[in-house]
Parts: sequence; C-alpha cells; structure tokens
Amino acid sequence: MLEEKDQWELSTQQLALKCAKEVLALQYRLARFEDDCITSLEAIKEAIERPKDYNVWQVPIPKRSKHWHDMMDVAKQYYRLLEMGKDADEDEKKKIRDKLDELVAPFSDDPGFHAFLAMERCAAGLDKESD
Repeated sequence: MLEEKDQWELSTQQLALKCAKEVLALQYRLARFEDDCITSLEAIKEAIERPKDYNVWQVPIPKRSKHWHDMMDVAKQYYRLLEMGKDADEDEKKKIRDKLDELVAPFSDDPGFHAFLAMERCAAGLDKESD
C-alpha cells in the first residue's frame, strides 16, 4: 500500500497533469480564436480595399433604373451649362436659365435633387431672380 506522502504526490501529479491538459486546451481555443479574429480582420481589410463593383458573394447586383441614369445625365448637362454661364453675357444667361429649367422639369418629383441643383445654380449666378 502506498504511503500517504506517495498518494499525495501522485494526486498532485495527476492534478498538475489535468491542469496542464486544460491549459493546452485553452491555448488551443485561444489560438483558434486569434486565427478567427485575424481572418475576420483580413476580410474586413480586403472588403475596404476591394473595388466597389467587386461581387465577392456572387449575388446579382441590382441595376440602376433608367430614371436614375437619366437623372445623372441631366446633372452632368446641368453642370456643363453652369460652367458655360459663368462667362456668358445676359442674353446667353437667359438661354442657359431656360435650358436649366427644361432639364430639371422631369425630375420635379425629387425635391432633394431639385434643391441641390437650384443651390448650385444660385452659386453660379444663374438663379431665376437674376433676370
């Protein structure tokens, strides 16, 4: 039969072995967690650096409506006219104002678009009150 001291040493060794196993298991879980975090951080970094039209999930990207494209075309024309109006004489400014009114008329249902262009028009000195 084992003496009390030997039993104590044996149980201490068993306890130390059990603790060592638990420490190793925790270290393994921590390493996996760190790998998951690094993978997540890398995915976030990649998503930030990726071009906006890159479709990583292969999900169909909704197309813009014809109305949206028309609105963008009108905005480009509008800005070109604003630039032309800076150096125009009063007769040309009148024609430009009329053309600007004509361009935005189809988009009167979008007050934000309309208000923004009106502010740009005012800043360019082509507001309606200049007549």
